[in-house]
Amino acid sequence: MKAENGDPLAQFDLASRYLAGKEIPQDYEAAASWLQKSAKTGNSPAQFALGVLYATGNGVSQDNQAAKSWIDQAGANGFIPAQLWSAAERGSAEAQLNLGLMFLSGKDVAPNRELALQFLARSADQKFSPAQFQVGLLNHQRQNFAEAAKWYRMAADQGLAEAESNLGSLYAAGQGVPQDFTQAEALYRKAAEQGVAGAQFNLGMMYVQGVGVAQDFVQGYGWFILAADQKMEHAAIAKEQLADALSQVQIDEAEAWARKWQASKPAAAKP
Repeated sequence: MKAENGDPLAQFDLASRYLAGKEIPQDYEAAASWLQKSAKTGNSPAQFALGVLYATGNGVSQDNQAAKSWIDQAGANGFIPAQLWSAAERGSAEAQLNLGLMFLSGKDVAPNRELALQFLARSADQKFSPAQFQVGLLNHQRQNFAEAAKWYRMAADQGLAEAESNLGSLYAAGQGVPQDFTQAEALYRKAAEQGVAGAQFNLGMMYVQGVGVAQDFVQGYGWFILAADQKMEHAAIAKEQLADALSQVQIDEAEAWARKWQASKPAAAKP
């Protein structure tokens, strides 16, 4: 077995499987033991993972000094998550957000939802709108709609387009807030004007259905064009279906409007 023969990469791999409970039962103490062996050889991912165990008290006695020492060693070796951890501990809202997302996705680190939520909350509490949006999104995914609306609104009030779009969806559905199509339309429009494809599609649907706005197939088709140009499949399908109800003159009018819109707003497209 490579790990038992002293291979630091194999030791780290085995520790990672113990942490995740992947193929073997989850065992933090065993993970910590193998991480110790790998970390002592200078393996920076192992150093960071061991530092996290000391910080959380999983598999070892909680020891903030040991946590800092191992994480600092990993950071000195150029390991990005460790450098983000140090920046986050110094109060960087951006580092807290990025580290939280890493722990949430498991990218370059062992997934840890509890730590992810802690770092995202710390960032959001600093009124950092991208973090407020992420906290809202997590609550939205768990169907905590009122809490999602609260955090989306904080980010939307700072002009974050994605938050405006998602808050608009809550108003349209009456989830966590009273159903209000006028409010939904206003939020969708703000986000759509900033290039959010989902908001452009939803605004187009409102025009087609005559909900929150006067029914206008040409305007709806125009917004579908913009969203479809960003490779949004739903918009491409809606655009194709709506085309059957329009004359060529109306299609030309909508296309001309969409191209004029795009020419006036060269900002990068958003999902």
